Amino acid sequence: MSDFEEKTQMHLNQLKTTHNEQLATLEKSFEVKENNNSKPKKKVWSKDLQEYRRRQMIMAEKQRYQEAQEIKLVSDALEEKELNALNSSNDTSLARRKLALQKQQQAEIDVQTKRIESRRRDLYQQRDTACSKLEQRNKILQASFDVKSDIDTNLNFETKKVILL
Repeated sequence: MSDFEEKTQMHLNQLKTTHNEQLATLEKSFEVKENNNSKPKKKVWSKDLQEYRRRQMIMAEKQRYQEAQEIKLVSDALEEKELNALNSSNDTSLARRKLALQKQQQAEIDVQTKRIESRRRDLYQQRDTACSKLEQRNKILQASFDVKSDIDTNLNFETKKVILL
C-alpha cells in the first residue's frame, strides 16, 4: 500500500510540474509577442490618429511648424492612449488564458485524484477480501486440526485402554 501511495504522490507531483511548465510557457509566449510588437502595425491605429498624423505631415510640408507641433502633441497623446488600451487588452487576454489553463489543469488534477481514490478503494477491498479468505482458511485449518487432535487423543486413550486390559 505504501508503494501505491508513493507512486500516486510522485505522479501528482509530476503533473503539477508539467502544469507549472505550461503556465511558464504561456507567459513567455506573451512576453515574446509583447517584445516583438512594441509598436502596433499601422492598421491597428485608429482613423483619428491616422488623420492627425496626416495633418501633421501636411503642416510640416507647408512649413507651419507651430501648428504641426500642436497636432503632434495631440496625436502623441492619442497614440499613447491607444497603446495603453492595447496593452490593457493584452494583459486581459493573458489573464483570461491563464485562468482557462488553470481551470483545465485543476480539472486534470481532480480527475487524477478521483482515479487514485477509486484505485485506493479497490486495493482496500481486495485486501479486505484476501484477509477474510485467509481468516476463513485459518478457521477451517484450525477446525480440522482440532478434529485430528481429538481423533489422536481418542486413539491414544483407546490404545492405552487396550494395553491396560
